[in-house]
Amino acid sequence: MPTLFPPSLHLFVQQIGTAMRLFSSLIKALLAGTMIAIVVAVGLGIVFRYLLNAPLFWTDEFSRYALVWMTFLGGAVLVGSQDGHAGVEFFVGKMSPRWRRIAMIVSLLVVTTLLCLITVGGVIWILKSTRASSPAMGIPMIAIYAIIPVSGLIALARLALSLRPSSETSKD
Repeated sequence: MPTLFPPSLHLFVQQIGTAMRLFSSLIKALLAGTMIAIVVAVGLGIVFRYLLNAPLFWTDEFSRYALVWMTFLGGAVLVGSQDGHAGVEFFVGKMSPRWRRIAMIVSLLVVTTLLCLITVGGVIWILKSTRASSPAMGIPMIAIYAIIPVSGLIALARLALSLRPSSETSKD
């Protein structure tokens, strides 16, 4: 099967793919740790609020922002992976091979456009919130909003790597 990349870039693309798989594994570990941190923070919030009658001021805000990070990172990691995001196979399965290819190209263009908009919009949002900080913990909002363009870039990289022939594509 012909590759989308020139032969001179084939090894480089393989190395990038390997690096992206390692990076995705690290992100998945971070996501698992974030989920554990959210459960612990919410649990502490409940114990301190209802059992000790001394609510912790940071648990709700921490959980909210950790969930935002988890959502964006989780979505970015799923881009380009097989069975990652939900899809409507009913209509695609009824198309001829030619129309299926056209639908795939249109889908890739739409997803790429949206990921570019998310990335650029995230950068703009960060630039507009340079002085803002979170109400309870005082964290600069740049640290919270940074996940938007970062996840957009990760998703774009994973989407680009998913265009490799199926023999080179991973299931992560």
